[in-house]
Amino acid sequence: MSRFTWFVTAALMGTSVAFGHPAIAAKSAAKLTSIAQTPNVKIQLDRRWGNALTLQDEPTDAEAYYTRGNLKARKLNDIPGALADYNRAITLNPKLAKAYIDRGILKGYKLNDIQGALADYNRAITLNPQLTQAYSNRGNLKSEKINDIPGALADYNRAIILSPEFADAYYNRGLLKDEKINDIQGALADYNRAITLNPQLTQAYSNRGLLKDEKLNDTQGALSDYNRAITLNPEFAELYLNRGLLKARKLSDKAGAIQDFRQAAKLFRAQGQTQYLQKALDNLRKLDATEQASNS
Repeated sequence: MSRFTWFVTAALMGTSVAFGHPAIAAKSAAKLTSIAQTPNVKIQLDRRWGNALTLQDEPTDAEAYYTRGNLKARKLNDIPGALADYNRAITLNPKLAKAYIDRGILKGYKLNDIQGALADYNRAITLNPQLTQAYSNRGNLKSEKINDIPGALADYNRAIILSPEFADAYYNRGLLKDEKINDIQGALADYNRAITLNPQLTQAYSNRGLLKDEKLNDTQGALSDYNRAITLNPEFAELYLNRGLLKARKLSDKAGAIQDFRQAAKLFRAQGQTQYLQKALDNLRKLDATEQASNS
């Protein structure tokens, strides 16, 4: 079965980003955390977004380059252009902590420059030791890319101390405990807390469902979590795959499993996820063969 990824949180608009999957993300990524959520920043964004590509009005303004970098990274998928703009923003204002965070995201998840990403997160924290997003993202990097599990746990703990209602940090820490530390009850508690803080967090329901299914033998609890996750994000193919496996293996619901595998295959095909598509088709064929054998 497939778990959701870590979540990284980007710095400009408070948006969380999961890399590696068309719908949200596949196994083992992270939730990036964004900073600038104040009214002044929104006004600034509204004012600059229209001319962000030209910077005709403010060619020496670090904020303008930072904003254009975010536009290129998140809207245009212009990775070299985004990197150049973040670099320019930092040159103009070496104390612009949020630029280091978003450049760290870019380096870690688009350019595979792991040490560069780590250096950027470290610099952001040096500039602002209260920056929750930097700790959470650095924790993701340590867990997913560097395999520094104690360091990742310490960063998530710090993020939660700084922002006790930051759902992403609980989710990421829960995934760490689930996947890397084998702290089952700790993972369950963190997923529960993430869902309490953000009842729309599809990934937390999905991973809690897997935890209940695989490690707690709570079949009905797992089914309930998969159902809720699908309600929240009906386009996420892996949810149907996981629910189909649960129905086939533990609930003896062959018809329901076949329906889920077919929906998973349809979505995987549309999203170009060939590896997972094959997995869904293989499970579908097994069930179809079993069904035909029982009817003969």
